[in-house]
Amino acid sequence: MLEATAAGVPMITWPIFADHFCNEKLIVNVMKIGLTLGVEKPVFLEDPDEVKVQVKKDEIKRVIEKLMEQGGEANEMRNRAKELGEIAKKAVEEGGSSYVNVTSLVQDAMAEQARLAGHG
Repeated sequence: MLEATAAGVPMITWPIFADHFCNEKLIVNVMKIGLTLGVEKPVFLEDPDEVKVQVKKDEIKRVIEKLMEQGGEANEMRNRAKELGEIAKKAVEEGGSSYVNVTSLVQDAMAEQARLAGHG
């Protein structure tokens, strides 16, 4: 999810388990940069015989075609994804929010290491 957002490309979601379903809601309903394949139940791999096909090839084809069409909702998704990608790039540049936060984290870790070394 992070990689696609940073690259500025829309997504097709196919959740399997755990946080995938929350991520799907974020991508499709909040950020509006993706489409869902409609999976509603997690896959539990404890019993492979119980795993059933949840997404049919026709649904995959339909969602890909919808995402690739020109105009309308597909263009809006691509534009939003591109905007978010630009924001992500700025965040990791020198002086950006992610750059500043990681720098601060490293400095704090180094200060803590120096403090502990002084007590050793």
